[in-house]
Parts: sequence; C-alpha cells; structure tokens
Amino acid sequence: MKKLILACFIFLISQLTFAFNNYLIDSYGTWRGKGQFGENHKLIINKHGFEQYHQTNLKEKCHGKLYFRQKIVTYSGKKIIKDINQSIKSYIDEYKKVIVYWQKLKTRIKQDQQYKVLHVESDCAEGYQEFVFLSPKEGIYIFTGPEDNYVYLRKN
Repeated sequence: MKKLILACFIFLISQLTFAFNNYLIDSYGTWRGKGQFGENHKLIINKHGFEQYHQTNLKEKCHGKLYFRQKIVTYSGKKIIKDINQSIKSYIDEYKKVIVYWQKLKTRIKQDQQYKVLHVESDCAEGYQEFVFLSPKEGIYIFTGPEDNYVYLRKN
C-alpha cells in the first residue's frame, strides 16, 4: 500500500512539474488576426497556453522531453517596439506594405507599460512563438523562423 501511495505521489508531482498552467485567464479564448497580414491567423489560448502546442506535447516528444516549452514572461512596451523596429529595418526595401502594417501595430503598444507574454520554444523546432497580451480584447502574435512576423489579434 505504501508503494502504491508513493507511486501515485511521484506521478502527481511529475505531472505538476511538467504541466504548464496559463494564469492569464483573460487571455483564454479564440484570437483571430486582423488587417491585411493577419486574416489567416487563429490562436486558441486556454489554461494550457497555446492549445496547438499543448496537443503536440501530448502526441510527440523531443529527445524524450516535451516538444514545446511554454512560459509566461514580462516585456516592456519599449522592448517590443524596439524588436519591431529592428525587424522593420531588415525589411525596409522588400515589404513596404508589411512595414505600414507594423507601424500601425506599434501604436497599440505603450512604451512605459509592462506586458505579459506567453512564450513558446522548442529544441526540435525552428524559432519561437509569442502572444503579447495587450488587453482582454487585443494581442500580438509574434512568430519567428527565418524571419520575424507580428500579427495584430482580436479576441472573438
């Protein structure tokens, strides 16, 4: 009996250790991209964070560990704007319409404010993804790979 209780306790502790719980309750729901470069983007965020990455972790492993790691971090508005500006500089000649979209996106960000960000990364996938929680109805989806992308999202 003691072994069974100990095994259950170890199992419960290991599940809690590896489980990610999104405490940003206002972020829960379906988020859709808006604007010319956002129309094809849809994110479902719940207590597990990005639902698609949570589902992948249930099916796939990476080097015997979770495929995707999620965490909540805090960024200043100043940092987010700086990152967008750096991406704009790298695109300056090629994507004028994207730059206009991103310039408008920057107006939603307050430099002196701190923003909670759901950050997802993997050792087995290229780049990372982030959801910047601007308000209960607005957010920014950031995804990287070979290039950085920023998409304005609204909650349904």
